[in-house]
Amino acid sequence: MEVRPVNDYVELLQDLSTVQNLELKDALLARQTNYEPLSNVNPKLILYPLDQLNQIAPNSDVMRTQEALVVHDLLDNLLGLSGTYIRYNNEFNPYNGDIPEFKIAKKMDTSLKSFSKRTLQYGSYFVSLTNASERWSDTKYGVVLQSLSYEIKCFINEVYLPLLVDKLERSYYEDPQFSIRELKQMLNDSEIGKQLTLLHSLVVNIEDEMIRRERTDLQQLSRQDFLFEVEQFNQNDDLNPIFIERNISPIAKGGTILKILYKMILECLGDSTSMKFLQNLLIKISDSYYKTLHGWMTQGELNDPCDEFMIINTMNNINNINILNPIQCDRIWLTQYGIRKDGLLDKFTSKNDKGNNLLFKILSTGKLLNVIKKSLELNVLPIRNEDMMVHSNVSVSNFVELMEGTNFELYVDQWYYRANKLCLNMLCQAFKLPEVMKDLSRWYFGFNNDYHVNKILKDSLVELTRHSSDKNRSVIENRIKAKFNNSKLDNCDMIMKLMVVQLDKESFHDVIMQYINSELQMIGNANKLNNLDSIRDIVMQEFEDATTKINTEATREENVNVKLNNIHYLKFDIGIPFPLNVIINRSCILQYQLINRYLNLLRYHNNILEETWIEINKNSIWKYGGFNSEIKSKIIRKSRLIHNGMNNFIKSILEYFVQDVIAMEMKKCEGMTDVMDIQSQLAESLTNILHDGCLMKLIEIQLQLFDIINKFCKFLLSMRRKLIQLDYNLFENLQDGFLTYNEEDNLIKIPEYIAFISTVSRSFEDHRHTLLEGMWYHYQGKDHPLFNNNSNNGSTLPSTNTNDSMTVLTHGARLITSSVNVTLDHRSS
Repeated sequence: MEVRPVNDYVELLQDLSTVQNLELKDALLARQTNYEPLSNVNPKLILYPLDQLNQIAPNSDVMRTQEALVVHDLLDNLLGLSGTYIRYNNEFNPYNGDIPEFKIAKKMDTSLKSFSKRTLQYGSYFVSLTNASERWSDTKYGVVLQSLSYEIKCFINEVYLPLLVDKLERSYYEDPQFSIRELKQMLNDSEIGKQLTLLHSLVVNIEDEMIRRERTDLQQLSRQDFLFEVEQFNQNDDLNPIFIERNISPIAKGGTILKILYKMILECLGDSTSMKFLQNLLIKISDSYYKTLHGWMTQGELNDPCDEFMIINTMNNINNINILNPIQCDRIWLTQYGIRKDGLLDKFTSKNDKGNNLLFKILSTGKLLNVIKKSLELNVLPIRNEDMMVHSNVSVSNFVELMEGTNFELYVDQWYYRANKLCLNMLCQAFKLPEVMKDLSRWYFGFNNDYHVNKILKDSLVELTRHSSDKNRSVIENRIKAKFNNSKLDNCDMIMKLMVVQLDKESFHDVIMQYINSELQMIGNANKLNNLDSIRDIVMQEFEDATTKINTEATREENVNVKLNNIHYLKFDIGIPFPLNVIINRSCILQYQLINRYLNLLRYHNNILEETWIEINKNSIWKYGGFNSEIKSKIIRKSRLIHNGMNNFIKSILEYFVQDVIAMEMKKCEGMTDVMDIQSQLAESLTNILHDGCLMKLIEIQLQLFDIINKFCKFLLSMRRKLIQLDYNLFENLQDGFLTYNEEDNLIKIPEYIAFISTVSRSFEDHRHTLLEGMWYHYQGKDHPLFNNNSNNGSTLPSTNTNDSMTVLTHGARLITSSVNVTLDHRSS
């Protein structure tokens, strides 16, 4: 039987609005002609029954004729077209983007029907791939999906269609013996059918991911993921949760597509031809992703127009960024670049710390390279072999090679080492980072520079002793600034040149309490009670909060109008220039300031104790030997003993805090060869200093001790004139003619002075004892330099069972609440 080909009829659509699927209409390669009339909506063609073919050609081979008709239909079906005996299902509507399903004539031979069913799936796959390639050509799907769309079109136009037209159709028309078995065999032998199936499976997996995202509340999922990571976050982790962008795109693209394809490759490990086909496809569609990664790791460039790379630029649309502004610079370094959680490869989602470490290195590499380029005003960084000689030089040229074995880890280490080496060399050689960090310690902590730091405080001792007030704040501040500027050395370092002195609007107590409250809030939100130490710290904090509340409520009325000395408001500020402020950021400077303000309080009270020591030991009135025994023993000698105890205790605290806390922590920052380690170690060391039990956990009791010392020193300085009136001979020798001697009044005042000195002694000892008990509790009985100081009137810390925490807490609370508030009002004296 001669079979004539039927010419297709094509009609242009004049009005594209008739197209029901708007997505197809708007696609880059949308269909511009209508489909052929469908059998379910148009009058059906009257088919000649297959079982009656022998009536047309009685002498012909009916089975062979039927096979020729079926093969002719299959050639159309393989292009997604409806045939004569194999047609579309009635439910199929090509305008909705449906994938066609075919129905086969009932009277077809069973063997032919079986062969047809196994071949028809390729026609459905062809239509599915064509629709996907047209749809994913839109820019909203990202470069990776656009590349996949292009590769699908290339496969169809360069592989699949040539097979149908050049081989199958040609064989059908030219070879009278061409059979359906040969058609099936040619599809199988060429591997094209298998490749078409793999592409279809890939499209189905991608579409499933798209549907899953459409049906999921992505915002709620992002919030849950963030809360989970914050709860699981450990302070020792390299990657902080704040560096991760968790917004999930409603469209699967970028790394998500690569993950799906890479998973299919792993599933085909036993099939070398399929695996090779998918690997070649992965190389092609991941080319832009790999180039973006390489540009980030080698130049710090982020070329990601479709927002599908693992690194995100949060300030991409912000202009006029000033890197010289400390606040903006901190934001650039901390938050400009982050990790996009959506689409992260499986290498980064491992449960151990290996994935986080890789992400941290990738993020840090580009950030460091950006610092170098901005600092040196370079557009391109040279790549030299000597920059990478320490690590194995991994040579990879595509994404597949990168994912093999440990290549990815070695690749990241190689470029991370280079970025660190370049940045560290720049910071150390061009910007003198080690010297700057030492100078910060010299001026903020007094390392090898205690004389000059103390001299600055002594020169302004009068101004710092005055009560702070809004009226005279600017005047006092200008005086202190003038003396501070005069004290600067001619050859002073950069830190001293940039440092400015100020009187803060908030006292040290207010600032440190804000810091403590913010730290507690962060701990409460971010950490769980995972161990006994955490519970113990919180119990201690509750104890401190309770005792602080008791003291605050008890003295609230008395302290309403209390004015602090200017020393409580003194601070030294500095703006670290770029790029040094990448390492020594504003947060570090604020921590330097807090530590320095505490040290200045210690030095200030040490200075006034030294000034008072001269008064009570060198002044002729205090050295006068004619006083009676009661005045000598209970006023003069007792005052000197109390003063000596205060002096030794302040010196012990100062020595301990500088040598055993600050020096030990800052020593950890020396000799490091990793820029990120230097930054994190500096922040960690400063935080550890602030979190030391001597400062944050017991600052309230220390401020009370400072107040006692300050008022007692004022009392001692005011005693000169009072001592004159306690002895007639001394009064006669030193009186200035305006005062009169009243023996009865003097006899009444002596017990008052003695009682006041005893009150001071008891209050100081109670507060000192409470402080030492708090230190003992904090360090849990470790050998501590403060506990070996027995110079304070011979008193020592009582033996305390460190295992009985409640005993310590109760005893400490009793000491605090029973402490007598020192009042230096002249009438009460």
